[in-house]
Formats: sequence, C-alpha cells, structure tokens
Amino acid sequence: MRLLRLHLLAFSPFTGQVLDFGAAAQRLVLVHGPNEAGKSSALRAMSDLRFGIPQQSRDNFVHPHPQMLLGGEFEDREGRRHSLLRRKGRNATLLLADFARAEPAGDPAPPELQALLSCGLGRDEHDRSFALDHQRLRQGGDALLRGEGEIGAALFEASAGVRSIPQLLKRLDDSARAFFMPGARGSSGRINVALKAFDEHQTAFRGALLRPARWAELFRGHQEAAAALAELERQRDALHARLLLLGELRAVSPLLQGADQAARALEELREAHLLDPEAPERRAAAEAGLLAAREGAAAEAAEAQRLRQRIEAIVPDAAILAVAGAVKRLVAASEAADRHRAELAEAAAQCAQERLLVSALSTRIDPQAAPADVLGRVPAPTQRAALEADLRETELARQAFERHREAVRSRASETAEAAAPPLPAQQACAGLRAAQAELARNDAAMRRLAELPPRLRAAERRLRTCLEDAGLADETAMLRATPLLDARIDAALAGQRRDATRSEERRQRIERIEAALLDEAGNRDRLLDQGAVPTLDDLGRARTARDASWLEVRAAYIDRADSRPVAASASASAQVSSPSLPQAYERAVAEADRVADALAADHERAGRLQSALRTIASLQVDRDTLLAELSDIAAADAARDAAWRAELEAARLPSMPPAELREWQLRLAAARAAAEEWNALRDELEHALALERRLAATLHGAIIATGLAAPAADTQLGTLAAIAAQADEEIRRREKQLDTEAGARVQRERERQRMALQEAALGEALEAAERSLRPGLATLGLAPEAGTQVARARLDELDELARAQQRMRAAEARLQHASDALAVLDAAAAAIAAELGDAAPADLRIYAERLTARLSGAESTAAALALARQSLEKALESQARHERAAEAQRDRLAALCGAASVQSPAELPEAEERSRRRREAQVRLDSASVQLAQASRRAPEQLRALLADLDSAAIDAEEAACGQRQHQLEESLREARRAEEAARLALQAIDGADTAAAEREAMARAEARVRASIPAWVRSRLAHALLAEALGRFRDRAQGPMLAAASGYFARMTGGEFTRLVGDDSTEPPVLLAERRDGRRLPVEGMSEGTRDQLYLALRLAALELRRAAQVDLPLLLDDVLMTSDDRRATLILQALADFAREGQVIVFTHHRHLVELARSALPEDRLAVLEVPAASTPVTQ
Repeated sequence: MRLLRLHLLAFSPFTGQVLDFGAAAQRLVLVHGPNEAGKSSALRAMSDLRFGIPQQSRDNFVHPHPQMLLGGEFEDREGRRHSLLRRKGRNATLLLADFARAEPAGDPAPPELQALLSCGLGRDEHDRSFALDHQRLRQGGDALLRGEGEIGAALFEASAGVRSIPQLLKRLDDSARAFFMPGARGSSGRINVALKAFDEHQTAFRGALLRPARWAELFRGHQEAAAALAELERQRDALHARLLLLGELRAVSPLLQGADQAARALEELREAHLLDPEAPERRAAAEAGLLAAREGAAAEAAEAQRLRQRIEAIVPDAAILAVAGAVKRLVAASEAADRHRAELAEAAAQCAQERLLVSALSTRIDPQAAPADVLGRVPAPTQRAALEADLRETELARQAFERHREAVRSRASETAEAAAPPLPAQQACAGLRAAQAELARNDAAMRRLAELPPRLRAAERRLRTCLEDAGLADETAMLRATPLLDARIDAALAGQRRDATRSEERRQRIERIEAALLDEAGNRDRLLDQGAVPTLDDLGRARTARDASWLEVRAAYIDRADSRPVAASASASAQVSSPSLPQAYERAVAEADRVADALAADHERAGRLQSALRTIASLQVDRDTLLAELSDIAAADAARDAAWRAELEAARLPSMPPAELREWQLRLAAARAAAEEWNALRDELEHALALERRLAATLHGAIIATGLAAPAADTQLGTLAAIAAQADEEIRRREKQLDTEAGARVQRERERQRMALQEAALGEALEAAERSLRPGLATLGLAPEAGTQVARARLDELDELARAQQRMRAAEARLQHASDALAVLDAAAAAIAAELGDAAPADLRIYAERLTARLSGAESTAAALALARQSLEKALESQARHERAAEAQRDRLAALCGAASVQSPAELPEAEERSRRRREAQVRLDSASVQLAQASRRAPEQLRALLADLDSAAIDAEEAACGQRQHQLEESLREARRAEEAARLALQAIDGADTAAAEREAMARAEARVRASIPAWVRSRLAHALLAEALGRFRDRAQGPMLAAASGYFARMTGGEFTRLVGDDSTEPPVLLAERRDGRRLPVEGMSEGTRDQLYLALRLAALELRRAAQVDLPLLLDDVLMTSDDRRATLILQALADFAREGQVIVFTHHRHLVELARSALPEDRLAVLEVPAASTPVTQ
C-alpha cells in the first residue's frame, strides 16, 4: 500500500508531527533534512508502523515506551484509503484510526488489513528487499565484485536482498570440510579423526578379545549375518533407485512425446515465414481500409460532378450588387424621411408659438420698450451671481436684526426667581458624607453578610452528608482517624495484584497441565489397549540388571585370581553359597534380549508409549510443584491481610481492603474539607455582624446631626443608608441652587450689555447691504425702495423671457436641419436610379422597398454560388484524401506480402496460418523443454535411451514387480537385522577382558563423536547443495525477465553508456556482462565502484518489479544511495527511480541539498514531491 501521510504522534524526537508524501501522482518522494533532523527515526517509524514497535525500542529517549504512538494514512491498489495507528504493546497494537478526531484511536485492525499492510512479509525480509541505504548498496556492489559477476548469485542477491552468495557457498563448504573431508588427504576433519580413532580402538579391541572355543564360530556367524544384512540393504537401495528412475521416466515420457511432436511440426513448417502475431489483424484492417477508401473516392467524384452542374445553372444580378452599399445606405436613411417631415412641421409650429410668447412677456415687463431692449436687461451670469449675493446678504442682515429685537423683548419679560432654602452646618454635612463613604467601602462585606446564612446552612448539610458517607458519628471521630499514605495503599494493592496474578497464572497452568495429563493418559491407554509393549526405560532396567548380574559372575569367577587370599576365600565361600549366579546371569541376559526383541518388534509404539509415560511423569511433577506454590502464595496472602488489619486498627481506620480504603480516605478528606468550610463561614458571619452594628451607629449619629431627618435608634442599616442618601441629595440640591442664583445675576447683566452692542452692529450691517443692492435694482428697472422679493420676481420674469427666446431659436434650427436631410435623401435616390437606368423616383419609400427586394434576391443567388463552389472544393479534397488512403492501404498490403514472401494479398491467409502453426509448435517445444528440465536433470537423449525398450505398460509392470520385491526385501531385512543383533549379542556375551571393555568404550566414544558430527556435516552439505540448486533454478527462471528489466534501468542510470545486460554462458558458472554502446562487453570486475553500485541498484529495481507483479507492493525506502554518483549520474538515477515509481512508490532520504535541486530540475512537479525536514522540533513543510 502507498503511504500518504506518516503521523509521528509520540516517537523518537517527534511529537505530533505529520509527514505528507505528496499528491496521488507524486510517486517519487525526496525527503531532505540536515543531520540530526530525524530522518533515520522517520525510517524506523515506517518499519515499526508496518511490523510493530520492538519491545526494547531505542526510540524512547523522549517518549516512554508506554506512550509511544505513530500512525499512517495508506492507499491500496483499488484506491481505498486506510487510516491506521500503531501503539507500543504486546497484543492488538494495530488499530483503526480517524485523525480528524482529537483521540484518533479506534478498534483493532482486522487480520486482512494487517496482511495487506505487510504483504505477508516479516520485518527482516522487508528490510532486506524494500529498504536500501548507502552501506547495503556498497556491500551489494562489493558482493558483485567478489562473486566475479556470477549471474545466478548476482540475480539471487539482488532479489532476496542477501549479500555474497559465493562467499556463503564457500563458508558452507568450509564448514562441511571441517567435519569431514573425503579422500586420502582427509585427515583433519572431526569425523576423519573420530573414524581413525575408531579403527585404532577396534583393532586393539579385537586383539584384546578372549577367544574361547565358540568365539570363532560366533564371530563367523556374526560376519555372515552382517554380510547378509549389507547385501540386502544394497539390494534395497538399488531397488529404491530403480523405482525412482521408473517414476522419473513415467513423468518425462509424455513430455518427450510432446517435444518430439512439436519438433516434427517445426520441421514440416521450416520453410514457413514467422510473421508478426498481429499480421492477420493488420491485413484485415488494410483490406477494409482499401475498400472504404475506394467507395469514398467514387462517392466524392459523383458529388463534385453534381456541384459543377449546379454552379453553371446559377446567374447573379451584377448591377444591383455593384451598388449594394449605396442601396443599403439609402434604405437605412429612407426610414428617417417621415421622421424628418414630421420634425419639419413641428418645428415650424413651435417657432410661431415661441415668437408670440416672447412678445407677450416683453410687454408685461415694460410696455414702453421693444422686446429686444427688454431682452437686453437680462443680466449676464456674473451680474446675476453678484445680484443674488447682494439680495442674499440684505435678506440675512434684515433677518438677524429682527431676531435680535425679538430676543431682547423675550429677556425683558422674564420674572425674578424664588430664594433658595438654607444649608445645614458644614461639620454635619462632612460627617454624613464620611459615614456614607465608610459604608461604601464595606459594601462587599455587607453583601457577603446577606449571602452567609444560606451558605452556612448548606455547608452544615454537606458536613453531615460527608460524615454519613464516611460512617462517622461526629466531627470528633473524624479528627481521631489517621489516614494512610497513598504509597502504603499502592504497596498493599500491588501485593494483592501480584499474588492474584501469580495465583491465576499457576491455576491456569495447572488447568493446562490437567488437560495435557488427560490427553497423555488417553494416549497411553490407547497404546496399551493394543497389548503390552516394553519401553526404552524397561530395556534400560533389564540391561542394568544384566550388567549387575555379569559383575557378580565376573567377581566370583574371573577377578578372584587377582584377589588376596582373604578375598579368594571369601569369594570361594560366596561361590559355594551362591551356586545359581550363572543361571541368574543367563536369565538376566535372556530377559534383556526378550525386552530388546519386543522393543524392536514394535519400536514405533514403544517409542510413543515411552514418550507418553515420560510426559505424564514430567507433567505430574510440574503440577505438584505448582500446587505447592499456590499453597505458599495463599499463606503469604493470609499473613499480609492480618498485618493490614492490625495497621488499620492502630490508625483507627475501618477494616476494609486497600482499594476500598482509598475510596474511604477520599470521603474522609471530603468530610474534613466540609468541616473546615463550615467553621470558616461561622467565623466570617460573626465578624460581619459586628461590622454591621458599628456602621449603623455611625450613620445614625450623622443623620441626626444634619437635622434633615430623625430615624429611630433601632433602625436597620439598609434603612439608615437610604435616609442618609436622601439627606445628602437634599444638601447637594440646596448647594447647587444657591450657586446657580449667584451666577445668573452676573450673567444677566453681561447679556444686557452684549445685546445692546450687537443691536447697533446689526443695524449698521443692514444699511450697508441696502446701499449695495440699489445699483442692481436700477439695472432691473426697479425703484431703489423696492424690496428683495420684488427684485426676485423681476429676475424670474426675465429668466422666463430668456428661456422662451432660446426655445424659439432651437425650433428654427430643427426646421433647417429637417429641410437639409430631405434634400440629401432625394439626391441619393436620384443617383441610384440613374446608375440602374431607372426613372427618377416619385416616392422615396416605395423606391427603397423595391431596391431592397432586388438586392436581397441578388445576394441570395451570390451566396448559393459561393456555397456551391466551397462544397466543390471540399468534395475534390475528400476525393484526393480517399485516393491517398487507398494508396497507403495498398502499400501496407504489399509490405505484408513481402514479409510473407507471397505474390498477392489473397495468399496472405494461408501464410498467416502456417506462421501461426509454426509459432505454436515452437511454444509447445519450449514448454516441453522447460518441463523436462524441471522433471529430470538427465539429458533428453539419455532419457530417450532409457525409454527405448519401455512403454507405459512395461513401466507399470516393472513398478509393480519392484514394489513386490521391495516388500519382500523389507521382511528379509527385518529377519537379517534380528539375526545380526542376535549374533552380535552372543559374541559380546563372551567378552570378559578389561582391555576389551576399555577399547570397546573408546570405540563407543569415537562412534558417538562420529554420530554427533554427522548431523552438522549433513546440514552443511545439504545446505550447500540446496543453495546451489536454488541458485541454478532461480537463474534459469528469472534470468530472462529480470535481466530485461534491469537492462532498461541500468541504461537509464548510465545515460546510455551501457545499453543492456547479458549473460555469458560460455563459462561455468555463467557470468554477468554489461554491453557498451559500441558493442563491447565489460565484466563486473572491470567497472568502477559507482557503476557497480548502480548495477546492483538496477538489479534490485528489476527484482522488486517482478515481486510487484506478484502483488507484493510496498514502498521502496532509499537512504543516501547517491553518495558515489556524480551530479549527472544522480540525475539519471532519479529519473530511473521516477519511472520505477509509476506503478509504486519510492521514498528517498538525503541530507544533500544539491540533490533536491537536481531532482526539481530533472523531474516535473506532478511526479516529484519534496519533503523538507528542518529539525525534529520544527513543523514539517512540503
């Protein structure tokens, strides 16, 4: 899944940071940041998000392990978004998330989403395949060099992410040689040394053996039995090899037949040319295109002929088209002719009307003067403005003078005001205000006094409730209790939880052991239901008894010759007293042999029974141990509970468990807090009541001193405050009234003097304004005593006369304009009629309509002619295009005929069929060859030789015979093993020498060393063989597609200096070569260090491309992989990575700033996302 955002909520140095990896098309992400910015931490976070935070994570230096948290937003191949959260823990650490919420964690993620997140990979495999840093890149390049370009190792290393396959093979070979080295020179291996010691001790053992009369006979019998057993084992191995060969021949027989049939088909079609698989489709397309082109060309030719006939039939009106512009202008202007005639009549009537109005207005203004003289009196704009200013100034001066006279009369009529009442004494006023100020300062205390009684009652109720909740009788009982510290309670709780956990764990283990005991007992009973069978323990006890009996026989009959006389006499007496020792030894030997034979006869059931019995004994011991531990835990728990109850009693606390005590102590703390609150409120109430009494006495005395009121001595403080406020307000009102009266008298005198001066000034201003207005009145023909209203009326009359004169002149101008327009229209109509040869028009409008109809017909004819010519040109172009298309299709058919070596397209289907049959035969042959190589490592010729005289029936018959023979050999082998063991035991029974026993023990030790070393040697040889085989198979399977993909990436990274990668099969093993642009091929050891690194990177990209095709689609993480590349190679590598990221995602980490600039200059913005990581404590920006 593609990673969209990485939420570093609490990880390493990051807290609440988000890394945004760009838009959907930006699949190549370049993460840049300085050293110590946290890039390596972000890399580890990506791995931990997918596979879990390790238990001993080293990213807890800022956030403790339990608080570590990171998340991510992903997008799968279908475009679905997934938000996931990973916490630090052991179970269900991957959660669904919603990062839009303050608490993003949700339910545990389902298993299918966890599998989709990791694609079924483990952390190590993911880090090997999808994470590459500079060190791993360098190691990969060095591994290519050390492997000398061996192609299988190079491809395998790049695909699996492992390093130095040739060195691994050499280490496996060295490890195997350290255990065993075949040949004459093999003397230093552990198995070689042990075998040599075994041979030496065996020789000494044989020399030290006592050889009684029966020994030679027993020895020959043992040798014959061993030889017979070896011969039977050889026959069994040969028979097994034959069965394997028959199975292999059965598998390859149909494959060889299929390959032979495909080869014969190829031989028959040897002359057939291999055509492109898409040749039939291209031929059919070419034939269909040729037919369509011919039909299209014929249709366009017929259309062109039809259009030519239509063009010849169209004749346009050239005369009217020549004067089309003039006609259109005349028609447009003729529409205004009626309007001009109407304007002409209207203007004439208006001229007459306005002349009469001018005459009447002039006579009304001055009957004696002519209208022209009266119009001369109309003032110019400048004169009118000056006259208006004089009029306005005169009017304002007169209005001001009149207002002033009215104000003087109003003030004179005002009456005198009544006298103000007297004030109390100054000292009484000051005392009242001081008492009010003190009351104001204590206003908050008085408000609290009003709130205290209900608060006190509420506190008392809370205290009683808390005491009842705690189960305390009164406050005294509450004070006697001594709470325990939280640490002591936590310790007691931890002890309880620890013992409970230990007890639960042991009970669960006992339950599991009981279940296992039932299973094992059932298994034992099922085995014993089939009959009694001895076990290895029974055999060991029988052999111990046999050896003890042998020691007694040996002490009595063999060792007595070397003993002192006292010992000899004692031994003789023992022999006399114990004549049954040899018989007891024989019975012990017989019993041991019987147990061994019974064990060998049913060794599989005996082994299972032995395992079941040992498992039952072990489980019983474990169960008893756990029961004893449970008893110890219960005793310790009882002792701790007794100590806890004693401690509670000493502290006068109720007897209860630690968790309940913690809750009770919280209730006790609440009760004590309620008691403290209740006592504090009582103290505050007493203080507030004393303050209230003192303030009331002070305020009562101050009110009495003013003489404005006489309240009773027991009046409440609130009432006294209201009375004092009224008295103070009355005092202030009287003070203000006295001040106002004094100021009013002074102000009235000053106002009288000012009004007299202002009246004189206003009178002078009015006279000056009237003098300035007199010249303007004379201009208007008015007397000097005329008022401003008369002057304004004369101005209005003159304005009306001037407007009438202007309207008359405008009517005269419109009259002249209409006459000129009609004359122009008549001249234009006459000119067009002369051009067309028509008579002069009598009615302009009718003539314009006739011209419009004629011009419209001519234009329609001309448009039809132009359209027909345009259609003709298009038809001719289409005909030519169809003819060119037909020629191109004929060329394609000719090319196909040339490729198939036929003369005509009609022969192409047969050639295509032969090509298809040849290609299918080649595919069948290749498939059969691949399956043959997978089914057998023998050459096809060798397989054909082996199958020469065998068919399916013969193989079946021989397999049946071999199976029957194998069954018979197994029975014979069991009998031969019993005979060999019986002969060996009989031969060993007569061994009595100390030297033989010592050498036998040394032989056993050497044999044990050989047996102990063989598994390690076999593992090393088997691992070497399996790795070599896997390497060869991987080379055969992946060489083609992987080299093809890697060639493209390597060519892109080197700028075309190397065009492709090839395998050189002329050497053993095959090696990898890079082909230059000029065709020269270069081995890996001839490349520079940086080029080898780029080759390894190209191989890794090709391997990941193959894995991506198998639905393993994870982001590729690269950390400073461009350190050995110059700027040009780095640019090319970034482009190659961008191509690889089209179907996936590549995230490149670097601290080199110039790489960011190179990437931005080489790649478009829609394919590259650059992520800046300035510092771990700075927000990340994109």
